[in-house]
Amino acid sequence: MRMIRSAIFGAALVAGTFGAAEASSIWVPAGGSLKDDSFRGTLIPQAVAIPETKTWYLRGDVGWTVGNSADIELRSGPGQVWKPSSNYVLSFGAGKYLTPSWRGELLFDYRDRDKIFQTSTDILSLASYSGLVNVYYDFLAGSHFRPYLGAGLGMSLHQLERKTDITNIGNESKRIDNNYALAATVMAGFAYEFDTGLWLDANYRYMWQDADIRATAADGCCLSTIEIGSRHDHELRVGMRYDIW
Repeated sequence: MRMIRSAIFGAALVAGTFGAAEASSIWVPAGGSLKDDSFRGTLIPQAVAIPETKTWYLRGDVGWTVGNSADIELRSGPGQVWKPSSNYVLSFGAGKYLTPSWRGELLFDYRDRDKIFQTSTDILSLASYSGLVNVYYDFLAGSHFRPYLGAGLGMSLHQLERKTDITNIGNESKRIDNNYALAATVMAGFAYEFDTGLWLDANYRYMWQDADIRATAADGCCLSTIEIGSRHDHELRVGMRYDIW
């Protein structure tokens, strides 16, 4: 019996020695082993949230025509022809960031109606609607202030309205003719991000619109014909851009 107790005690002593040796060799991220005084635990760094990158945006703008000209010619009959007056332009659209510097967008414009011809009995006015595909290059990509250059190409719908016999109140005649033509733009401006994903956008835009419109109507004793060709507008524009997803 004494021999059995001695054997059990010896086996337990060997197992304890071996376990202590193994504990001293266990690797711990902080350095040292479980039995070393140098082990004080490790602070696991928290995950850092990666900002969500949005690639699509919506925009809205208002513009003012500060200078313009058009190929407008009075063929016959009395009257006077004006250059297009200074007016406003409303725009809305959507775009996509293609790279950190390049973006593209689809933009729609409505140009306020211009009165371009008038006599005592005749008024001619013109409104335009445009759809443009624009491409921009943003400088200082990644910053909150980004100057840019851009260009666009699309189509315009010109809506010509001519009222005659306007002195006959309530019975004046009105005719509306539509004309589709090519349009092109170049832009230079800047955008400033004053809140996350919300941009103030200001720019200068030159817009060229082709046209081939003729309006003929009786004006008093004779017929008058007005031909409208290409139009050139210089605009100052300001708007907002919102990154949505």
